[in-house]
Amino acid sequence: MPAKGDKRLPPVPALDRRGSARHPARIAGHIQAEDGDQLAIVRDLSVTGSLALTRARLELNEHVQLVLAMPDGGERRVSGKVIRADATEGASADLWPHRVALHFDRPLSESDPVLELTDAQALLLVVKK
Repeated sequence: MPAKGDKRLPPVPALDRRGSARHPARIAGHIQAEDGDQLAIVRDLSVTGSLALTRARLELNEHVQLVLAMPDGGERRVSGKVIRADATEGASADLWPHRVALHFDRPLSESDPVLELTDAQALLLVVKK
């Protein structure tokens, strides 16, 4: 729970093996891998990893860098390895054919600006918490 006076929303409890709370998100960026860069949309984020939709076909255990576009025009770079890669189903499959889960090399802090961005999106109803 947030500390008294903290305006951040509490994260959604983790329901999977990740072990840390997920923050639903819609953050544009790209994934840098050995065979080049591909656009990506982060769907959720935790201090230890993320789930992203991408056009890149990535391999399990492949080491990549996730570069997220921040509202101030800057970037937030996080490196990690692919722990799950599968095909996207449904309406978005043509645009985003691949879904990848990343485990970060180093956990984010709970006060990381990218996690604060997910809270701001929730307040604006861009994503539901």
